[in-house]
Amino acid sequence: MTPAIICEVALNAILHFALRPNESPAAAKLLRLVEQSGLEMYYFGDLDPDGLLIFQQARSLLKGQLIPWHMDAETSQSYVRFGYPLSEGSVARLSQLHEPRLSDLSGLIQQFGRGVEQEVIDVLSSVD
Repeated sequence: MTPAIICEVALNAILHFALRPNESPAAAKLLRLVEQSGLEMYYFGDLDPDGLLIFQQARSLLKGQLIPWHMDAETSQSYVRFGYPLSEGSVARLSQLHEPRLSDLSGLIQQFGRGVEQEVIDVLSSVD
């Protein structure tokens, strides 16, 4: 009897979109293709109203199959000192957010009135 060899392949890919998924048919199509593949998908964006609303929009497009990555209250608290002030209008847009996974983060953004750009977040510091 020949021994069975089981190979589990981990596939990591980074997709970067300069536009919101609803502004780019190509981005929306690519996201749907990745969704159909069954891969877990993570989203990492700015910790500001636009970043949270883009997550909500992409997650809706993918029927809920999107996981926020480093988009949480702990990360926000760690980096808020590097943030920038948000206008009242920008903070008010958080009323359009209906994503339970981001409610704590949304609350902190409202509390501090500051957004944090994803580029200042050290995502490698938490990698084992």
